[in-house]
Amino acid sequence: MNIDNDNILKIVRYDLCTGCGTCVSLCPKGIIEMAINKNKGIYEPQLKEDKCNYCGVCYNICPGHDVDFGVLNSQIFGKKPADALIGNYTNCYIGHANDFHVN
Repeated sequence: MNIDNDNILKIVRYDLCTGCGTCVSLCPKGIIEMAINKNKGIYEPQLKEDKCNYCGVCYNICPGHDVDFGVLNSQIFGKKPADALIGNYTNCYIGHANDFHVN
């Protein structure tokens, strides 16, 4: 695996992937799929590297490639998030239904 070339593997290696799937939809060869990373609990792109021509499309359109989320959170929320996966939030809620009868 040559992860120094500019493709989505570089983004995944450096934990910059946001799991948005943009790379999947814009890959001109259609060789990227999203798969769950069970260790992180998020979807990440999986690339068929042997079919990749390193055109750089997936790398260049990736929001994780050139977005500094720490600075962005500081500008929007006035602080960096305590947890990078959850991000900043104001409140958390949980709900449930009491109606056990289904029509």
